[in-house]
Amino acid sequence: MSRFIDRFENHALHGVLAKTIATVNELMVREGNQSNAIIELERVKQVSLAFKDALDNCDPNLVYIGYLDSIQNNHLNNVLGYLNNYRNDRNISHLHTANNQLDGCLTSMANILMPKFPNDIDGIRESIVSFRRSASQHLRHTEEEFKKIESVRSQLEQGLSQVASTVETQKSRLDTAIAEFQQQFSQAEDSRRQQFSNAEEERRKEYDQHVEEQTNEYDLLQKDREEHFKAETRTYDYRSRTIIKRF
Repeated sequence: MSRFIDRFENHALHGVLAKTIATVNELMVREGNQSNAIIELERVKQVSLAFKDALDNCDPNLVYIGYLDSIQNNHLNNVLGYLNNYRNDRNISHLHTANNQLDGCLTSMANILMPKFPNDIDGIRESIVSFRRSASQHLRHTEEEFKKIESVRSQLEQGLSQVASTVETQKSRLDTAIAEFQQQFSQAEDSRRQQFSNAEEERRKEYDQHVEEQTNEYDLLQKDREEHFKAETRTYDYRSRTIIKRF
């Protein structure tokens, strides 16, 4: 509930006013046909009830609490005291003084804002207080729900942040793994290419060496055959000449 409503409803003036009205009713019953006293008491009751109606139908947010303090301390407490004095000794002057004190209340009552036709608006102050009480409770509940939502939102943001961090970490690890795999593949490819090149070079050298060896062997064999052919030719020529000489 609003603190302005609290301070208005808990003001001691309401209790003093209720005691004043109760005391007036008691004295009016006791005095019966005492016309002078009844006139004074009726005026006290009329002003007190008018003041009560004003308080019941005003807007607590529009009431300056200093007016209530002034009415209670400077006037209404004195009115109740004079009524009690009249109860004790029935001196009519006490009632006169009580009504004089109420004149001061009327001056302060004029400073309290209220509807122009309070009798046509039943319980307007209660409706306003009830509305503001409900609005205050609704606002409080709304604030509590908002805090809960804020807490959930904060948890979600924290969870999303953790998920994003985890995803970023996994992505970094995956990028690193891919880079390492590509590096290893490139290194292995270079190694295989170098091995193949070395093997090809070795096979070429072996082939060239084998060709050279075969060529050399062939040349030697050809040379031997030529020498053998020449030797055979010389031998044949010699024998031929020998045979010819014989004949």
